[in-house]
Amino acid sequence: MWGTGGVLLARRLDDQQEAVLAALTAAARTQLSEAEALVRREAVLLAQDASVVEGVARHDWATLARGAIRVRSLTLDGHADLVVIADGGGVALAQIPQTLRLPAADVAPPADTVVTLRALEGQPYLLARAPVRSGDDTVGLVAVARRLDRLQPVSGAPAVALVAGDRLLGATLAGAPSAGWSAAGATGRLTIGDQRFVLRPAGRLGDTAALALIPERALAGDRRWLWTLLATSFTLAAAAAITAVLLATRNTEGRDGFAGVPRASGGLGGHLGAPHQINVRRAHPHRR
Repeated sequence: MWGTGGVLLARRLDDQQEAVLAALTAAARTQLSEAEALVRREAVLLAQDASVVEGVARHDWATLARGAIRVRSLTLDGHADLVVIADGGGVALAQIPQTLRLPAADVAPPADTVVTLRALEGQPYLLARAPVRSGDDTVGLVAVARRLDRLQPVSGAPAVALVAGDRLLGATLAGAPSAGWSAAGATGRLTIGDQRFVLRPAGRLGDTAALALIPERALAGDRRWLWTLLATSFTLAAAAAITAVLLATRNTEGRDGFAGVPRASGGLGGHLGAPHQINVRRAHPHRR
């Protein structure tokens, strides 16, 4: 019975684990999608700001400065780590912070809003670039970037890694290896330090593949609990069976011992029957 229970439990554990993996993978995908949507939205809103459009079209610094309030709020509120407003030739008209530079290809106005992953000064960034349009003309661009490690998950939550083939482009988890991702993706397992992770595909960011890194300890709790429940039930049932056998054995031994003792009435009657008859005849000699 417990063998069958173990098989059923193993199946249930597999189904439950797949459900948990699916939910955690979806959470990692949502985390990346929300970060992508954030930088995209802020880039588009800033590119459509009237003061930004007029300032870029006219190269009017005073007009552009009125839009700088929104630029500063993006960085101060933590929504962006880099904001750049450039003209059609890729010349930066406003930028916060001044120390971080975009490659020349990323300050060229795109045809439409695009979000990519870029390594800037050795750090991975989610970079959104939106065209600034005045009428039908594209006159410049707005770039909004956020560091990928700002998406650091809480303890036990899935992390996200962005990879290209065998190479890591960026991750929300510190200490992720820079190579070996092809083999890790094939096995679905990765060890970082003393932590083990299950890998699952979590969508794409442009041409970059995203992987969800799910801590194994997030899956182990329910598995340990169910196996413990099965072991406990087996122990209790075995103890109950042993107790029942012992009680049955004792009852049988007790009945057999009592039956071996001669009955007082039957024994005495067998020995006293004849003398009693003699005494009766002597008391009544004429009775036949």
